[in-house]
Amino acid sequence: MFVGIIAGLQLWGIVTSASPIYAESGTHLARRAQLDNTDIWASDGNGHLAPVANSLSPDGTPAPFDILFTSDGSCTRDSSVSPGGAGLTQARFCNQQTAVAYGPAMKVSPDIDCSGLAACSETHTSSFTTTSSSSISGGVDVPLAFQAIKLTARLSGTRTWTDSSTQTDSFTFTPRPNSKGHMVFFPYMIKACGFVLQSLITYPIPNFPVTETITGYDPVACGYTPLILENGQPDGIYSFCDIVNNIGCGN
Repeated sequence: MFVGIIAGLQLWGIVTSASPIYAESGTHLARRAQLDNTDIWASDGNGHLAPVANSLSPDGTPAPFDILFTSDGSCTRDSSVSPGGAGLTQARFCNQQTAVAYGPAMKVSPDIDCSGLAACSETHTSSFTTTSSSSISGGVDVPLAFQAIKLTARLSGTRTWTDSSTQTDSFTFTPRPNSKGHMVFFPYMIKACGFVLQSLITYPIPNFPVTETITGYDPVACGYTPLILENGQPDGIYSFCDIVNNIGCGN
């Protein structure tokens, strides 16, 4: 642990002049193959969802496992500070990699039972919200560290951190014969990971150097924010979750 803390301090102490490496994703295929146990459905442009092939047409939008940012080895000094009893508690985040990942599945339609029926369909309007989240440990103050991630994360291009995004969709879908289940939505999330260093800054004597004591360290802290489309709605995929055969429900 202490080796990691020392390495973190060295990264902040030696800031190179090189620019961060950004890699906007190019053409990507087989989004479906990136997530196990999915039965992807997509809009036909007329308000209907229909099953699609194993890959979606590439559209230049980042897809899961696209790498958006890789650190060049330097760390910024952007931080989140909160008043403490004896001084200031400070959390610093060093973003080492940013990528696109899947968020947890969200149920976006009621169950529909097509057992024994040759065909059945469901028309539904759903409204759901994708929210940001974090994975932080190491004895650090989670809200403080999460704020540091939001301030410092490299999201690539002109993207900014979004705490939540709401999508409202009206669609009709026709499940396969003899199936029973519901539609789920897997949001695409931008995942920014790195390490968080928390310290307590005190001022023992006026006009003298401050004292900084390390109070927490998480070598793999991550923050997740929704990947937003140009229309302001969250990006992601629809999948029909067959609850009888557990097909299309995700991992």
